[in-house]
Amino acid sequence: KRSVLQSDINAVSLTHWCVKNIVNEKGLPIEFNRHKIMRSIYGNFSHDLVIKKSAQVGATTFALLKALHLSVYNNITTIFTMPKRGDISDFSQARINPIIRRSKFSIPINVDNVGLKHIGNSYIYFRGTWGEKEAISVPADVLIHDEIDRSKPDVIEMYRERLSASDIKIRILLSTPTIKNYGISKLFEESDQRLWIVSCPAGHK
Repeated sequence: KRSVLQSDINAVSLTHWCVKNIVNEKGLPIEFNRHKIMRSIYGNFSHDLVIKKSAQVGATTFALLKALHLSVYNNITTIFTMPKRGDISDFSQARINPIIRRSKFSIPINVDNVGLKHIGNSYIYFRGTWGEKEAISVPADVLIHDEIDRSKPDVIEMYRERLSASDIKIRILLSTPTIKNYGISKLFEESDQRLWIVSCPAGHK
C-alpha cells in the first residue's frame, strides 16, 4: 500500500500554489491560457505519469514545479534526470535557480548546487542517464525522467530500482517522441492514452 502524500491532501494544490507563488525562469507568471493542456496535467495525482509531448508546451517546467511542490510539503527524495550531465548544469543555472529565487513562497534551501537541492526535509538529485554510476547509491521516492528518448534505456531501468524501498513510488516520464514503439511512444501506448485534441476554430475537420 502506498503512502498518502501530504501534498495530495493539502489545501494548496500544485496548480493553485504555482499560480499564486511562482514565476518561470523568464519572470513570467504560471498561467494556462497558452498551454491549456497543462492544467489537467498539473491536477493529475497519478503515481505513474507518461507525457508524450511536442516542444515548448511547458512540460519540463511542470515536472520541475511538481518536484519542488512535493519537496516543500513532504519528506521525500526525488531524482530528476536529463540525458547528459551538461544538460543538468545548464538546467540548474538557467531554469531552476531563477524560479526558486523569484518565488513568492519561501522555499527553504539548505544545500544548493548543480546536482543537489536540499529543500526543507527533502532532497532533489539531478542526474544524467548515460552512465550507470549515475543510477546507483541514492534511494528515491520520486523519479522524474525528462527527454527519455535521448536517454539510455538500460540506465532508466536501473533508476527504477531506486524506488524499491519507497512506499510512494512516483514516476513521471516525459519526452518528445522519436521512433514508433520506442521510448515515450511505447510507454504512451501502454498507458490509458489521454489525448488533447484541438478543434479548428474555422470549423474544418
